Amino acid sequence: MRTYIDIIFNPDMNPAEFARAMTEIDMQMLFGPHDFVIEWDNYEEFQKKFKKVLEIIRKFKLNYRLQTFEETEEDLPFMTVALS
Repeated sequence: MRTYIDIIFNPDMNPAEFARAMTEIDMQMLFGPHDFVIEWDNYEEFQKKFKKVLEIIRKFKLNYRLQTFEETEEDLPFMTVALS
């Protein structure tokens, strides 16, 4: 399964700081209609990964939207982005 995370940034924060924090917990940043993706096989795995994500979202006081799909990588046109 894939759960896509869309972040609604507030004007008082630095998006680069948030992106760096997310990549530090191994979240894959996307270029396209969604901001990040969590790949998971069972609910316990999703809970474990999303708990880390939610801590960062709360730290930055952001709003977010989740969308979950049962699709393969070949079905989704997106490009991953790496921070240096």
